[in-house]
Amino acid sequence: MLRRPAGYTLEVASTYREAPGPGTLTVVSAGGEASAGGAIELILDASGSMLKRMDGKRRIVIAKEVLNEAVNEHIPAGTLVALRVFGHKEPNSCRTDLEIALKPLDPAAATRTIEGIQAMNLAKTPIADSLAKIESDLKQVQGRKVIVLVTDGEETCDGDPEKVIQRLRDKGFEVTLNIVGFAIDDDELESQFQSWAKLDGGRYFSAKNQEGLSQSLKEALQIPYSVYDSSGTLAGDGVVDGEPLELEQGFYRVVVATSPPRTFDKVEIPGEKEVILVAVADGN
Repeated sequence: MLRRPAGYTLEVASTYREAPGPGTLTVVSAGGEASAGGAIELILDASGSMLKRMDGKRRIVIAKEVLNEAVNEHIPAGTLVALRVFGHKEPNSCRTDLEIALKPLDPAAATRTIEGIQAMNLAKTPIADSLAKIESDLKQVQGRKVIVLVTDGEETCDGDPEKVIQRLRDKGFEVTLNIVGFAIDDDELESQFQSWAKLDGGRYFSAKNQEGLSQSLKEALQIPYSVYDSSGTLAGDGVVDGEPLELEQGFYRVVVATSPPRTFDKVEIPGEKEVILVAVADGN
């Protein structure tokens, strides 16, 4: 009809609507606790420096209390767990010992072992050698392998942790190394720890007191996830049972680092709304 030769008047009525803001994604486990599958190895520094006091307690006492929290509250019973400790057997020594060989976690038995650990005065800090031992400690594990190292100082046994980590990667022995630095006031050392953790896709946590150590160890044990947009670009990452992740509205692919990894395709994030994704259940 508008093709006829005639004059027309066009009237347009418009209203302004502000575009909705970003939404949020929260990834949770079914039972409120993250179970990574695979295996976890805890490495505890019990060298001489851990005898220093903090808030009326020795650092080693605080570390043991926090480890006991981990095996009783944060790691589900039955999860494959190993515990390696250095600095608790001989003075002036670079000895590192596997105190709990890899097996399903028995919280009561693990607590008894942890309670028996005592820091040794003048004992050294063999971080590199302890990391080198994880290949044999976890050789039977086919799935995800998470290492959580708790230390209050630098390598003192002439080892090179960075070379050890790279050697493991070159051999195809893939682990996620999370390092918890306890009561460290050296920025350069913390930066070094952070770079070591990143080599294996892990994270560094700085803990200045018992509360910080407890929170850091809890976070180090949580399962990470990554979020990719429709073009495959990383849009953000977080941890299961962690804080909500803010995302622009759209569709995303969510990959949760369980063992094996679990992928959720086309997860829609509406504007200004919260999406809760249940990603971990029945132990994986």
